[in-house]
Amino acid sequence: MNPPTVLTTLQTFLLTLSLLYPRQTTAANITSLTGVWTSKSWAVFTGHDSYNTVSDRLIEPKLTGSSYSFTDDGFFEEAIYITISNPTEPSCPKALLQYQHGTYTLPPNGSLVLHPIAADGRQLLSDPCIFKKAVYAKFNVTEVFKQWEVVEDEYRALLGQANPYRLNLWRWDGTSANPLYRVDSKPRMNPITSEAGVNGNAGEIKKTVHGSSTGSRAMKRTVGREGKKMGEVDADPGGNVGIQWALGPGMLFVGVVGLLFP
Repeated sequence: MNPPTVLTTLQTFLLTLSLLYPRQTTAANITSLTGVWTSKSWAVFTGHDSYNTVSDRLIEPKLTGSSYSFTDDGFFEEAIYITISNPTEPSCPKALLQYQHGTYTLPPNGSLVLHPIAADGRQLLSDPCIFKKAVYAKFNVTEVFKQWEVVEDEYRALLGQANPYRLNLWRWDGTSANPLYRVDSKPRMNPITSEAGVNGNAGEIKKTVHGSSTGSRAMKRTVGREGKKMGEVDADPGGNVGIQWALGPGMLFVGVVGLLFP
């Protein structure tokens, strides 16, 4: 008879850690992160579909959602469009567009960390009960996803889609983010190396835009579609709205140090 296995205190501790903090490796995924991913609405995409670098204008999608692009050499881009209802003040819904890009890392603990270029990110906020005008500002927030995995989505595979892959993400606190679906194996991204990315200042571009009234309808009036001007813009020397409003999914991850060094 084999002697019973006795775990030392250290072994027990390490086993507990492995259960609490599962390590996600590239080898465990059915395919790599590389490509462009979008949420279920299939309406938000990175690249020139979300931000026009020439006119410095965010472009509003038809529906809310999020999109990420990743290259195989460590660069990412992100676009988010969300609306937030206000049950106590139905005439005061909020709408938020966010865009940023930069580099990403895959630490040994299985997390995914996005490091944006501070000067290249943009945010447009419409909150008609606080601001009479939509607020356009530079924006950047480092994002940490505790875990990630790429799996085959059975439904999309049954439909015979060319890229039936789903990206599952867990935020820093372990809550799951909305799943993303791969649109293409080739990422869609604006140029990473820009003059703004080297010399920009995160507080320089804060502006307010005329035409805001309520929620996403106000957003449509201020942002405009491709080929239309953004609208009259006034300089506003106030604070950094990108800091005051960090409403996008997975924003402001306190506990980053604890996650990266468990």
